[in-house]
Amino acid sequence: MLSALVSSSAPQVDDELLEELSVTTYFTRDEIRRLHRRFVALDAANRGSLSAAQLFQLPELEHNQMRARLEAVWATELEADVDLRAFVRLLSPFAPSCPREQKFRFAFRVHDADGDGKIGESDVRGLISALLGDYASGTDVEAAAAGGTAARAARTATATVVPAGRANIQRRFASRALADAAELDGGLIDKIVDYVFHEVDSDDSRTISFEEWVRLVANTDIVSKLTLHP
Repeated sequence: MLSALVSSSAPQVDDELLEELSVTTYFTRDEIRRLHRRFVALDAANRGSLSAAQLFQLPELEHNQMRARLEAVWATELEADVDLRAFVRLLSPFAPSCPREQKFRFAFRVHDADGDGKIGESDVRGLISALLGDYASGTDVEAAAAGGTAARAARTATATVVPAGRANIQRRFASRALADAAELDGGLIDKIVDYVFHEVDSDDSRTISFEEWVRLVANTDIVSKLTLHP
């Protein structure tokens, strides 16, 4: 966790602002106070505001597998630097008490790249690639395979996007990486994408609605990826 002393020039959290933010966001008053300390730690110049780059220095965002999509979504919403009020509101979907459905809706919006209310094939591919990390980009695949890390990445990705109760399918996809890690660069991802649509795309539209999205991610760890503990 980031920590720092609150300087006299830093934005102060008075009772009025605490009350406002505790009503308009999912954070508690104590969590808002702790977020304030983290805000001050990031605001090294004591400007009372953060740039987008500073915002993503939060460990939960800096190392988040959805960082690229979060940056793209927030880039359209942030017209200026973020003050304390905007900082807390922006992070509200990450609050521990934020309802699961709200987290699902936020994640859906993050992955709906064109904002048409549906997640397309390229969006699903991007999600799987993010879960596979560097191994999906073809970066040092042979070295990863030698250490078994590619296979572990494949298991993680398939366990995340392949619905629960399909352990045999998960094992079959993951075992492909054990046999040939190079498939992480294309073939394996193609098969996972095809399986995802086969399982959740009830109308064969090759797109995923919010309701279908919930069925896809309900048994994954996506909620933990969207939870920040101030």
